[in-house]
Amino acid sequence: MQPAAIDRWADKAIARVLPSLIQAYLAGVAYVRDITLAEPDKKKAVDDLAWIPTVNKLYRKPATQGPLVNGICSFIERAIGLDNPDFAPGGREHYQRMVRDKVHALLARWSTDDLLAEQSLKSFFDEQRSSLDRPMTSLRDVDEAGDIHFGNKDLNGRRLDSATARRVMVFIRHGVAEGTEAGD
Repeated sequence: MQPAAIDRWADKAIARVLPSLIQAYLAGVAYVRDITLAEPDKKKAVDDLAWIPTVNKLYRKPATQGPLVNGICSFIERAIGLDNPDFAPGGREHYQRMVRDKVHALLARWSTDDLLAEQSLKSFFDEQRSSLDRPMTSLRDVDEAGDIHFGNKDLNGRRLDSATARRVMVFIRHGVAEGTEAGD
């Protein structure tokens, strides 16, 4: 049995933002946190997590792998609302497991691929074939380009005329719709 459409789209939405959130955590949040907390004379020694070899060094050591993965996953869970029981979706554990599995898969890929030995996060993500595997740079990056076609039917299977479709599109684009006698 297929999961409900909202669940399928939630999985896709989370997968779509993961590259952005992983990069934001590694190159931004973790680095800024670590350099802020470091003593002045130790700031130059703070690891730059925008480099895959530095991330690999942490991921390959059992003592640092757990904190690295937990930090990334915790950041992602907070960013997508899984940390707040008032906003978290049903099946929260499913999404947490999905995030953790994808984070581990990506970090394991980096740590076992010798071609990534001297590569930055930016270079890695720039080389991804699919735009869905790269960090988002704007809200236009939500999905691959596609076409929207008029379907001629509403959600209840009733036939729609093109005037109704035009009113709907005006509402979607501008947030304003003219009232009708039909009450739709």
